[in-house]
Amino acid sequence: MHRIEPIILSALVALALAAPRPAPALDAPGASCGPGPAAGDLRQVRNSSCYVGAGELARWRRDEELVIVDLREADAYRRVRIPGSIHLTPAQLRERSYLRDRHVLLVDRGHLGAPLERVCRELRGRGWTSVGILEGGLNAWARTMGDLEGDRLARRGINRIPARDFADVSRYEHWVVIDVSRSPTPDLDSLVPGAARVPRRGDEVAFRRELIERIRTETDGLPGAFVAIVDRDGRRYEDVERALHALGVVHVFLLDGGIEAYRRHLEQERRACEAS
Repeated sequence: MHRIEPIILSALVALALAAPRPAPALDAPGASCGPGPAAGDLRQVRNSSCYVGAGELARWRRDEELVIVDLREADAYRRVRIPGSIHLTPAQLRERSYLRDRHVLLVDRGHLGAPLERVCRELRGRGWTSVGILEGGLNAWARTMGDLEGDRLARRGINRIPARDFADVSRYEHWVVIDVSRSPTPDLDSLVPGAARVPRRGDEVAFRRELIERIRTETDGLPGAFVAIVDRDGRRYEDVERALHALGVVHVFLLDGGIEAYRRHLEQERRACEAS
């Protein structure tokens, strides 16, 4: 028996060495921090059944049972919010079982849908009969339903996408990203795969015409389009934003700090990954 054990042990070691080893996770020590797959290969589809658009929201607002629940951080809620809304964390909302038979409208800034989609699916799985996400978030409310309350500067910034969120935003297929920088961004294709270029040059009328035509081409229409406008440094958005709103595009978001801020964020992430 003792002479057989070394043979068995040797065989097990040989099998273990021959077996394929899984690649380390990206955030694991020693993981590769090189460029990942292009965003075009990771296009995600949102769960559209969770979202409440303008038409359905108008019907919900006529119902006295409507509860608007803001799931952002408490500080953000204090700075700007929908009048009459309440602030809860997802855990606190789950505990309010008495709301399960009421219209519950989930709200955030509007550019990141995945966290609220998880809450929506979970609550529906628990038997909540009428829960949905405000499509476009606070930004859409301000454009279609009325003013927000709170700090004026915070109200103006609700459609700004932080650089840390931009990779997740541009990964979803319902978004159109358009670079309006006057001069070409050399590495745009590697930074934001699939982004369109509509340079903002001297002829403002021609620029607006090209901008709208590009959005129509990318989205098969205008009203429901989610458009992220980027430029080099994020300083010249206002005229573009006004032009799109005048033409009926509700969901207009702006990359805060522009491409330069996003490039710095990616570099910081790369260094953090390499140091891990």
